[in-house]
Amino acid sequence: MPVMDPEFYQKLLEVSNDVQMKPEDLLNVMAVESGIDPTAHNTGGGNASGLLQFMPSTLKNLGFKGTHADFRRLDAVDQLDYVKKLIQSNMKFNGGPFTSAAQYYVANFLPVALQLPGIKQGDPNTIIVAKNPDKPHLPGVSIQEEKLFYESNPVLDADKDGTITYGDIQTVLNQAAGGKNFRTALAQLQSATGYQPGKAAPSMLATNKPSNNVYNILDRYLQQVAAADRSNKKLYKKLLPNHDIVIRVYADSNTDAVEFARILTTALDEELSASAFTHTDNNHVEVHCNIVGPADACFETVQEFTTSLVEAFEVATKKIGGIKVKTACFMNKKSSYREIDLKTANLQYRKFLLKFV
Repeated sequence: MPVMDPEFYQKLLEVSNDVQMKPEDLLNVMAVESGIDPTAHNTGGGNASGLLQFMPSTLKNLGFKGTHADFRRLDAVDQLDYVKKLIQSNMKFNGGPFTSAAQYYVANFLPVALQLPGIKQGDPNTIIVAKNPDKPHLPGVSIQEEKLFYESNPVLDADKDGTITYGDIQTVLNQAAGGKNFRTALAQLQSATGYQPGKAAPSMLATNKPSNNVYNILDRYLQQVAAADRSNKKLYKKLLPNHDIVIRVYADSNTDAVEFARILTTALDEELSASAFTHTDNNHVEVHCNIVGPADACFETVQEFTTSLVEAFEVATKKIGGIKVKTACFMNKKSSYREIDLKTANLQYRKFLLKFV
């Protein structure tokens, strides 16, 4: 793979954050599709081109005005605009963000397969297409069409058993993740941005692993919130007490405080099923968190979770000296500031990114 400009990795983090994916998952898919080479061209695959091997018809649908040859002349940074558009387009088939490299690869391969329950559940035995199917495996796809999909992509049949399963996709991606292209790109990503792959939410920041105590608290809380099955969850949440918690964020700059608050709101939403929003008067920053559950468990969980992210924030920003943030949590309070508007949030995010350049 070519050596990418640091700007590529900065933008990759931005795109990953926008589509709520991990940047390493995107690099993993690119490693399989193109070897992470923006000039890659598959003449035998219908002139598939670029980082994600865009088909000419796909490029047209995404608003690209030139030819597939013109697209290959775009540098990797500019191609990321179309990577983002493609992911956002495929998200409608998935009903939301992609949770793994394998799930997103399925979207690139055959978006209709995202409708299969086994794909949503991550079942490796789920058959996507077969070489000689006795019945269709995909909704709205005939047996003959399914055969053609298999014949066009035999390399994805990792165990060569005549079927391409979700497990085969995972195997192919794992093989690519062990290859030189992916490992080189991952090293460049870490060097250019300070990002540490792992449990991080898609962001400029990589969260550090919380202590076992935090995990225990989260487990206890999530067991309470998720105790009911899906059909009873709305009723369960309705019956539990509802709490407002304000988290004040202190940092040397408003930009740093807003960025930390952005990461915290995402984490609270994804990990604790809480509703969280950033509030500011352009000098002070607070996160208003609304969470359902027993009062003591809610407050302790939010407080411990916030502390773990404070530590992770400093570790993840060590490339620029390690940004120190302090927080204070207040139970049954609401923020006295206005919710941050999109324009201000985007401006602060871009200012934060520039610190890594």
